[in-house]
Amino acid sequence: MFQIIMEECAKRNLYPDPKYLHLDFESAVIEAAKEVIGKHINVRGCFYHLCQSTFRKVQELGLATMYKRDEEFRKHCGMVDALAFLPLQLVEEGMTYLKNNLPENLMDLLDYFDAYYVSGKYRRIGNEENNIRFRRLPHQLTRP
Repeated sequence: MFQIIMEECAKRNLYPDPKYLHLDFESAVIEAAKEVIGKHINVRGCFYHLCQSTFRKVQELGLATMYKRDEEFRKHCGMVDALAFLPLQLVEEGMTYLKNNLPENLMDLLDYFDAYYVSGKYRRIGNEENNIRFRRLPHQLTRP
């Protein structure tokens, strides 16, 4: 997608060189942006939407009551979202730490977070010479 945007800009004699991009906290998208636009890009994510997504999963897993009543449980859920503040090169280490230290009842939440925001499942898009890898978003997070 970033490659297509840059190509369309070039067709119009526009050569954007942004310093900041506002993206979701998804490592595949961040890496794709840096690959196409440049390593100098400073990515800013929307922590609010990340937390909303995590809480929807807490509800889906039937843990909302525990979340509301148990301060320690809320703190642990917050630790999952806090991975967004780690430098990319430390996120995997952060996931390992959480897998070894969070209570068992949060493992499904952590697996979800890992699948959608850290490791993910990828698909290829674009033409053969300009493939970019993007993470698939779960249906609930896509816009109509």
